[in-house]
Amino acid sequence: MQTLHGIVSFHKSHEGGALITQAKMRKIVGEIAEIDKRFAPIIGVSELCDIGTSNPERSHFESLVSSVISQQLATAAARTIKERFVLECGKVTPKNVAAMGIEEMRAAGLSGAKSKTIQGLAAAALEKRVDFKKLHEMNDEDVYNDLTSLWGIGPWTVDMFMMFQLGRLNIWPTGDLGVRRGWEKIHKFKDEITPEELLKKGDKFQPHRSIVAWYCWRALDLK
Repeated sequence: MQTLHGIVSFHKSHEGGALITQAKMRKIVGEIAEIDKRFAPIIGVSELCDIGTSNPERSHFESLVSSVISQQLATAAARTIKERFVLECGKVTPKNVAAMGIEEMRAAGLSGAKSKTIQGLAAAALEKRVDFKKLHEMNDEDVYNDLTSLWGIGPWTVDMFMMFQLGRLNIWPTGDLGVRRGWEKIHKFKDEITPEELLKKGDKFQPHRSIVAWYCWRALDLK
């Protein structure tokens, strides 16, 4: 299976399994630099990628709620809204979220659409339509299908969740503007690259495209 956002691997997460050691990550990063030498300078001045190197601190449900809140927001703004949300909600569980009204969410700074999406996540958990506690046991395709079946959950949210919560190493988020801009900067492109074009360019990096995306983001941090 290959879709626009680039899911082709059916890897399971590192939660409950072997984490990626620093030595293993250095080996992978070295292989990426050999495949495309234009990544070598970025890798050389950046910290080591940490995707898949530790188990998540938050529950899968809380991570998804956080991702929805963060959609299309600057980091500082997202942090402020998350803090307000937690003050209203308490511990971010399906039961507590379901008990919140839309007006309470709006008061925390959420849009109507994001409030509806988060309420939908809580309902899906409570009605057992999605078993959030077992998402890390599922392959990429099944995680993607289960989550995007929910209102307001699109490819970007699922990509970020699989990369940073589940530690999946072969996600290729071509729909992310930062990844595309980082690729353009690394390769000195004068024209903007499309998601479709970037999807093809990621093939040679399988099964470690998440790490390539991570260094595309790092490229934007450098002057």
